[in-house]
Amino acid sequence: REVAGTEVYTEKKKGAEEELAATDTIVAQVGDSLRMVADRLEQLDDEKETLEKYKIVDKRRRAVEFAIVEGDMKEAKSKMVDAERDLNEYEEETGEARGRFEKENLDVEGGKKTLAKLKVQCKVLVWNLTEMEGEIEKLTMSKEALELRVGDWRNETAGQDDMKVQLDESRIELAGLDDKMGTIGHRMMEVMGQAEARKEELALLEQDRNQMFARKGRREQFDTREDRDDWINEEMRIIEEQLESKQIQILELARTLQECRDRLRDGKIAMEATKLERMEVEEQMEITSTNLRKDLLSKADISRRLTGKVQATNMLRQTREELAEEERNLEHKLKTIPGMRPVLAGHESIMKVLGRSSKRLQDGYYGMVVDNFGCPDKMTTAVDETAGMKLFNHVVETDKIATELLAELNKQKLPGVFNFMPLNRIRARQYDYSMADSHEAFPIMEKLDYDEDLVGIISFVFGKTLVCRTMDIVVRLARTSNLDCITLDGEKGSSKGVLSGGYISR
Repeated sequence: REVAGTEVYTEKKKGAEEELAATDTIVAQVGDSLRMVADRLEQLDDEKETLEKYKIVDKRRRAVEFAIVEGDMKEAKSKMVDAERDLNEYEEETGEARGRFEKENLDVEGGKKTLAKLKVQCKVLVWNLTEMEGEIEKLTMSKEALELRVGDWRNETAGQDDMKVQLDESRIELAGLDDKMGTIGHRMMEVMGQAEARKEELALLEQDRNQMFARKGRREQFDTREDRDDWINEEMRIIEEQLESKQIQILELARTLQECRDRLRDGKIAMEATKLERMEVEEQMEITSTNLRKDLLSKADISRRLTGKVQATNMLRQTREELAEEERNLEHKLKTIPGMRPVLAGHESIMKVLGRSSKRLQDGYYGMVVDNFGCPDKMTTAVDETAGMKLFNHVVETDKIATELLAELNKQKLPGVFNFMPLNRIRARQYDYSMADSHEAFPIMEKLDYDEDLVGIISFVFGKTLVCRTMDIVVRLARTSNLDCITLDGEKGSSKGVLSGGYISR
């Protein structure tokens, strides 16, 4: 029975007791949580000690590496001094080579990024070498063709010399014919003169005979008429024979004169033809000489170009060998980095699987993260320290492709470590960069070159990082912007308050 409102206090007491029991339960839970926190703190202390030991060992390792690198640098510097002393007299001629050598030294400092580019450069150089060899072969064929043409022209020149000799012989023969023709003309004149003299003598004799006959009578000259007729017939026969002989001589002389005239006309025609032929030969010789000079100049130019191409080919071969040696050295350095050997083995295993897989898997594999972007050389250290081992994660189009690749790798029992980043699972995140002054810091993504399809991967790896000019800016922005910060030398400041730095081996 309720007495003076005690029921109210009884209900309040019961409520207080229930609250007290709940509070005891909460206190017990808090005690368990505190014990778990204490255990976790002990574990963290142990991890902290281990971390401190690791830092000490890491510093020693870096010091040893620094000592080794410094020794290598001293040795390289001494060798460089000797080389510069030997090459001082060729300093002007080898300025370009020295610049290329210094540039290659800077490229060597690029480290892992250069390794990804060297393979492409090697392929380009091989293609250029093949093209240069083809061009050299073409130039060699052109050179041989020109040499054959020069030989032909020399043969033609020799033939033209023979034609000159024949022309001179023809001229000498023509001069001889002229002399003979003159001699025959003189003889003909002499014969004609003798014929005229004989005619005159015959006329005189006939005149004398007529005079003698006029002084003597016919009866006194001949006894009978038959004697007179016989004598007259004999004289007529003799005169006819003499006349016939003279006519034969005249015909022979006319025929000889006609032959001489024909030979003279033929000689003149041959002489004119020879003159024309000589002029044509001289013109052809002049053209041939001009072409020969042009071909000799062309041959000299081709020889000079061929020599330049051979020198360029030798330089390309030497550069290819240097790049191959540099690639091998960088691969060896990568394998000596802790944790890189299984990663590289994993990359080789994936390449083996893709080489025997379908085109869908090959098209769905984009390579490592480091193969899918580019950055300036001065950003290499900051990029390396920001991404770390994420640079060697494998970018794939979908998680299904990653699953199929892993299944095939496990099926073939291939070695290596595989970390896949599917594009359909990783989305681009938006970060607030308003706290960063462009004069003091900038987002590292602004300096990277990459495809728009890979913005999610690049944002996942680099999106939360700012590049700062000094360590003071790193500390200030890491505390106020909720972003990770890093300098170009690789000194980092985490948004959680952790600072890291030291010597970074390049």
